[in-house]
Amino acid sequence: MNNFLDKRKLNDIENKIVKLHALFRKQYNVTETSLKNIIIGDILNSRVLYFSFPWESYEEIGDVEEQFITINDDKFICAKPNANNDSKYIGYKYKGHYIFLYYKFNNSTNNLYNYIRYKFPADYGKVTNIDNTNSFYQYIKIKADEYKLLEYKKKIWIDNEIPYLQYIDHIEEGINGIASILYKPFGYEYKEWTTTGFYGIGINDYGLAQRPISQKDFDRWVKNIELLESAIDSFFNIWNVVSYINWNEENDFKWEDF
Repeated sequence: MNNFLDKRKLNDIENKIVKLHALFRKQYNVTETSLKNIIIGDILNSRVLYFSFPWESYEEIGDVEEQFITINDDKFICAKPNANNDSKYIGYKYKGHYIFLYYKFNNSTNNLYNYIRYKFPADYGKVTNIDNTNSFYQYIKIKADEYKLLEYKKKIWIDNEIPYLQYIDHIEEGINGIASILYKPFGYEYKEWTTTGFYGIGINDYGLAQRPISQKDFDRWVKNIELLESAIDSFFNIWNVVSYINWNEENDFKWEDF
């Protein structure tokens, strides 16, 4: 691990993000949501799905198509070999085509696709059947409440741990989740570590980005957290001069132009 990627600095960032989320919850009297397994009745229209497919997932993909999250006969998530049987993939079917989420050729060391996040089409529909015995079902999740801030799961870093892309992305998105709900103060800087896929995205990193990390990223994270903390304090004071509004409930408050 590089000198700037020591466990003390990484754990310090993790703790700062946890405190930022706690401040947001307290100041606005809101709760956060968690990731959950997809169940029958979930509507996947425009939903972001979160994946954690292991690199070696191809070893568990059989010789026939296995559907494990189904909308209807032409919309489902499945694992299968391709037509030539020289590769295997996990994907979803839409408009008669298979869209890849994870893909690996049998004779290749690296994956061709392996998304962390993917936004499904706006008309994908409601889940009607689940095969929770399929080994890949557990690696696909959605937010339990799509309108709430995703809770931050703190990671405890140890000596000489490899900073995998997923871990660094988790830090970035833990901060940016609040900025996306609140607002991005002047000077706030976001860095995309991996692409969030979507139907028709075209050429991209297919979830396999390799971005360099440096001390500048740590400095940027600290700055972003401080900017958001200041914004939360300022917004809370102004908000309460106007009205005590519970963000978790519907209300008749309207913004007025002065």
